[in-house]
Amino acid sequence: MPELGHRDAVRRQCARHPVLAGLVGGGLWAFAFWVFSPAEIGDLMLAFTAFAALFTLTALDERRRRRRFGLTL
Repeated sequence: MPELGHRDAVRRQCARHPVLAGLVGGGLWAFAFWVFSPAEIGDLMLAFTAFAALFTLTALDERRRRRRFGLTL
């Protein structure tokens, strides 16, 4: 079996825990948004919500893709 790279390992972990991946990914992007822009706290919460939803949906899509092609989770 070929050795899997770190990207596949990250994608597999995101597929296993999509909500956690969404919260962590959304939190990191919202933190970067907070550091690099002079935003209010409301804008920060909006950015966190949007990025968390985006990351969660992406992780759920990866989970569905892995199941469809018979890949391990």
